[in-house]
Amino acid sequence: MVPQFGIMSARGDRGGMTVRARGVRKRYGGREVLRGIDLDIAAGGIVALVGRSGCGKSTLLRAIGGLESVEGRIDAPREVGFGFQDASLLPWMPVWRNVLLGMEQQPRERAERILDSVHLSARADAWPLTLSGGEAQRVSLARALVREPPLLLLDEPFGALDALTRRSMHALLRELHASYRPSILLVTHDVDEARELADRILVMSEGRIVAEEPAGVERETLFRHLGV
Repeated sequence: MVPQFGIMSARGDRGGMTVRARGVRKRYGGREVLRGIDLDIAAGGIVALVGRSGCGKSTLLRAIGGLESVEGRIDAPREVGFGFQDASLLPWMPVWRNVLLGMEQQPRERAERILDSVHLSARADAWPLTLSGGEAQRVSLARALVREPPLLLLDEPFGALDALTRRSMHALLRELHASYRPSILLVTHDVDEARELADRILVMSEGRIVAEEPAGVERETLFRHLGV
């Protein structure tokens, strides 16, 4: 099969879907890490992808965001926001400049507006090394959303936070989703996080999506899919 990577513009006709993936495969050497994935993400929907480490979750997320070449086809917006476990802020830039990274021609006011959305307007001039872990992730979310992308790809963004901070970040993500209405794909190991945030929960195992459950599914059902 000839590798393909199809990206449609954010205005492409996907029938109400922000993302449509068909027959997505990926090999690293002799190991097939994605095995014919089909996936739809509805406009404005929140999909959580859960599974054990090494099952292909992050590879699929990066492929949808255009960071991995794959076999098959992925139709997704060109404008995508990313959030990772490591906030990856540049320490020599104040917070507001980190938010506008890659958008140097944009005024400071644009950064201040999105910082207000993540409740960090008072820290616009702070240096990244003075931020707490939760504050750094808020800046990361602000940077991901400042272009108001139709798709937000989050790979374990709250995995390194303590339980109380993580809970507040869940509430913040719900606020941001209500305000900006992006479609969201959230990769997480945390079953409870998936249940709390997602409209749909997909379970991956060995490079395949093996189960799909709606919001509110019992924890025991997800654990059973995960073989726990």
